[in-house]
Amino acid sequence: MKAVFLGAGSSCGTLRDSSVCPPVAADFGSQLAKRAPCSATKYPALAGVARHLGIELPYSCLEQIWTCIDYYAKLNPALPCQSWLKDAPRELTQALLCLYGRTCDWVADKLPLTEDYTLGRLVKELKLGDVVVSFNYDTLFERLAVRCRPRLPLRTFSRELRRDVVNFVKPHGSTSWCLDFNKRRLFSAADDGSPLLDSLAEEDVDCTRAPLLLGAVPIKSELIQEVQAQYGVSEVFDAVVRQWKAVVAAVSQAKAIVVVGYRFPPEDQYGRFLLAEGMRLRPKSMPVNVDYYELERCREDTSRSILDAFRWRIGEFNWKREVTAARIT
Repeated sequence: MKAVFLGAGSSCGTLRDSSVCPPVAADFGSQLAKRAPCSATKYPALAGVARHLGIELPYSCLEQIWTCIDYYAKLNPALPCQSWLKDAPRELTQALLCLYGRTCDWVADKLPLTEDYTLGRLVKELKLGDVVVSFNYDTLFERLAVRCRPRLPLRTFSRELRRDVVNFVKPHGSTSWCLDFNKRRLFSAADDGSPLLDSLAEEDVDCTRAPLLLGAVPIKSELIQEVQAQYGVSEVFDAVVRQWKAVVAAVSQAKAIVVVGYRFPPEDQYGRFLLAEGMRLRPKSMPVNVDYYELERCREDTSRSILDAFRWRIGEFNWKREVTAARIT
């Protein structure tokens, strides 16, 4: 069984020449300014968070903005009142849909069904029993897989890894996952278990509906058992825990791992711990072979991060150069 880990670099690299290329976290503010030229006016609370951090919104990165909002929400009683706190979470969700939502859906349907770019080739190589772990909010991979391999069953992970499907995992949620607060339900897969493909729109975000997107923050509340009683949609915790259960199982069982544009950031403390636990479950006599795709200038840092995340228990370790872009006509 092979496990494929997809990060922001997989989508960004694939759509490199597209005007709607989804950004990596570091380019969050600059890309938001390009998509919404009056971003500070459209997202005034986010602009307030950025100014609070001593920067302007176009120069901010996603981790900075999200961590500040998250800590103020969690530690609010110990901190002074901030006028931006009430609207910042909603505006952040809308900004993420602007960058990773329906524009990505649209361009994903224009990707060629060929093997002359990295993602297209990886989709063609998938076999039953493989696991695809997408840390991306966008639906680029799943839309391509459904178009490119319509007879290959892609199924959202439920309870155990299956050998009769390609197991699909999204540990950070998706722009297509819908939290319905009126029904107190989370819709994260179709009735047959296949991934939801259509992203919510910015105008869908209100007090009754929102996508489930886990924050680029050190402490993910959705994984903490003690928080569950305080949340309005209990299905969220079951869904998120199941995704991470799949990650641990994939790491503990895979014969080979392919990492595409994901850097295992140290800020993701829970993720790093769970990856390490997956490696501890492997027999010591069974190191895993890892191929990774990364920009040359980031190669050294990413290789060190991967080695550290997998506890240095790697057999063959191969740099496959950068993600090659698709030619979109």
